[in-house]
Order: sequence, then C-alpha cells, then structure tokens
Amino acid sequence: MMTKTLRSLRPLLAVLVLAAAACSGSSSSPTTSAGAPATTTTAPAPPATATTTTAAPADGDLRSLADLGTVELVDPAPPGIRPVLAWRPVEGADRYRVVVLDADGAPYWGWLGTETTVPFGGAETDDGLLASVFEPMTWTVTAIGPDGRTLAISDAGTLPGG
Repeated sequence: MMTKTLRSLRPLLAVLVLAAAACSGSSSSPTTSAGAPATTTTAPAPPATATTTTAAPADGDLRSLADLGTVELVDPAPPGIRPVLAWRPVEGADRYRVVVLDADGAPYWGWLGTETTVPFGGAETDDGLLASVFEPMTWTVTAIGPDGRTLAISDAGTLPGG
C-alpha cells in the first residue's frame, strides 16, 4: 500500500522538484525523475495595453535648466491694467510662450505666438472681456525652437497690481 501511495505522489513530487529548481536560480537544466531533461514552457507575454513606456532619451538629448539660454524681459509699458509685455528675441526660436501667474502663483493668462510683444490679455474678444492686471502678478517667457524644444526661459518678471 505504501508503494502504491508513493507511485501516485511521484508526478506531484516531480512538479515540485522542477518548480524548486526553476526558483533556485540554478543554471543546470532540470531533469525528470527518470533523469531525462525536463521540458519547460513559458507563458506567452501579456497582450500590449494602451499605455506604453518609452526608453529614456540618449544622453545627448537630455538638457538641464543650466544648459538653457535666458529670455531677457523688457519692462512692461505702459503701467496699468493692460501693459504690453515684451522681450528680446532668442536666436533659433520660432515661437514664444507667455505665462502669467496671479498673486497666489496660479496660472491666470497665457499666450503662444511668434511675436516678441503681446498686449496683456491678448486681442479683444467679441464681448469685450479681456484679462487685466488687477493684483500683483508675475510673468515668464519661454522660447521654443522649430522642433518644439525649449531653447530659453526668462526669470520671472513682475506686474504691479492695477
């Protein structure tokens, strides 16, 4: 009876031995109880999902803020609720992004264009509503190249409250 029980457990023991060998990190091939090489199968890779990861860019593509140029801001004029924001052109830039933050540091107004000046609030709308300086605010300009890379960033400029 004992021999019959051992024979019925043999397949289970073989599976356990194979599993233990696979988990042990041993470089030798597992064998069956008869000493023949065991065959193993690997599960197929899971199907691709909508989210994918990309490799990190090559070292030559990484740039720190220290590697960027500086956009030189011009003092806004005239002072008041609708000053004209201006900056010096940056070589190689084909567009500029302006971001204005309110006194709490939250984004208040932004602009993207090719010019090096823009009236605060942009062009008038059909209903006449425009953004205006109503409290002390800060503004920055980012120069962007034709390939979409950031070339230069300004220090924050100040806009006194209106």
